[in-house]
Amino acid sequence: EAIEYYLIKISGDRRIQAILLTWVFGSFLEAAAGFGTPAAIVAPLLVVLGFPALAAVAMALVANSTAVTFGAVGTPLLHGLKGIPVSLQSLGYQTTLLHITGIIVPSMIILVMLSFVKQPWNKKINAWKELIPYSLWAGICFLVPYILSAKYLGPEFPSLIASFIGGGFLIFTTKNKFLVPKKEWHFPHEHPKKIKKPKVSFFKAIMPYLIVSLLLVITRLPTLGIKDIILKLSIIFSLSGIESTFNLLYNPGVLFILVGILFGLKKHNKMKKPFLLAFHKLEKPYLTLIFLTSFVQILIYSGMNLSGKAAIPIVMANSVASIFGSIWPFIAVFVGGLGAFITGSAT
Repeated sequence: EAIEYYLIKISGDRRIQAILLTWVFGSFLEAAAGFGTPAAIVAPLLVVLGFPALAAVAMALVANSTAVTFGAVGTPLLHGLKGIPVSLQSLGYQTTLLHITGIIVPSMIILVMLSFVKQPWNKKINAWKELIPYSLWAGICFLVPYILSAKYLGPEFPSLIASFIGGGFLIFTTKNKFLVPKKEWHFPHEHPKKIKKPKVSFFKAIMPYLIVSLLLVITRLPTLGIKDIILKLSIIFSLSGIESTFNLLYNPGVLFILVGILFGLKKHNKMKKPFLLAFHKLEKPYLTLIFLTSFVQILIYSGMNLSGKAAIPIVMANSVASIFGSIWPFIAVFVGGLGAFITGSAT
């Protein structure tokens, strides 16, 4: 309620809230931490604020399409393309020019959100069209510092500076009603809220999210050295010469649970109820994920076989490349999408 109160002070319009949280805050998390952090933080936050759950996940992922190239302080370029005989700063700048298409991403976020709303399509389209000027403005605010920082500073900074400076400027113009539609838009099932000023400060309200974000940054940035220490504490499973590792402390879900326990200790007599509620909500998703992650592990380790054949993803990529020939670069985008799905990283 406290977060919602302070967010409403910027804008009560659900569409604008979606852009500020996914495009601005989500991009900042991607820039600072990467490795799935934006969806892990932003999607639950949107759900808590009353956004439909599936829409929250979809929006968080769509919004992450521009910042991810320079995520985790430039990891995809600095580590993914390490050792190539090309200036990474020059390559980064050229990449940001390709990302000019990102100007339409905020508008796509709203289209995705509206597709999950139970409402006639003509009303949805009107709600979407009404916000196009603001959506494009949100894209411009992000892309200008994004391109300039890539050109003059290097691959570590574009997403970080764009979300911090561009996002800050967007919030300033939003508070001053620049390109903000006169009529606020809300979900059909809700009425505009008038929330009383909470007793809790904004900083205290977002503290759990800040701590989770900080822990994710600390445990994921290679330069800090903590990641290497934590990864050494992995549990190793071995079967027929194939090893698989599981690291409890590196798992984002465990960090959420630890922070939940930390804040729950203040009211330890009431801790049982929320944990049981969460478990019951997750029973069916757990069943799905157990089989899905098992399949993903098979794909990842499929190269380790007695016949000496290549891994399934490699075979798939080579087969598709031989079929499509010169238009392979276009198809490679979809293979990249599959790779991101399997590994959970855009790198």
